[in-house]
Amino acid sequence: RSGWSQFVERFENSTASARCRFALNHHVYKIMVGIMMLIDVTMLTVETQRASWAIASDPTLAKIGIPDDGAVVALNIILLAAFMLDLLVRGIACYHPHPAWSLFNAFAVATLFFEVIAIEAHPNERSCSELRIWATNLSKVRLFRLFQLVHASKRVKGISLDVLMMMRAVRGTVKTTAACSLVIMFFLLFWAMVFMEGALAHLVRTDALQDGSAATVR
Repeated sequence: RSGWSQFVERFENSTASARCRFALNHHVYKIMVGIMMLIDVTMLTVETQRASWAIASDPTLAKIGIPDDGAVVALNIILLAAFMLDLLVRGIACYHPHPAWSLFNAFAVATLFFEVIAIEAHPNERSCSELRIWATNLSKVRLFRLFQLVHASKRVKGISLDVLMMMRAVRGTVKTTAACSLVIMFFLLFWAMVFMEGALAHLVRTDALQDGSAATVR
């Protein structure tokens, strides 16, 4: 028997997990996923530019919302189905070479799902509906997939070593940044409470709330 027939026989006799793992390791599958990520990032950029042009050309859209592009809506649904299928394949294969990026991909798919639901619930109300505003802002997180392509792709690593070095430096300062933010928030909370107590004492002692002189503070 030929090598191809033996390969087909081994593939058919393998488990679902092994089949999914084989697909994930195939270069064609990796290229397809990379192309989908690039399409998603490009679509986010183009859609934001389209919305800004639309509101600039017709300011009345600020009251009723910016109309949706049918092609973008359809592409969102297609990408959502494709990324959900990718998550399913990775889940069956239990294949997560980069666990942090796997968690990020799950969150990115959740933001895309949220965006599709928001579009269906409030069509043609971009930048007007509160739900659409939240969905649009959260969708911008998917722009970080560009860094994922740089980090996960072996071919890009040889070209973008400087980018990888910067990413590692940023990752190393995350804990320090979080600690600094926590300390700053503590001091802000402390002085805010001190200021509020002083303001309350002043209002009570001077009875400023009764005569209307502190209506703005109230």
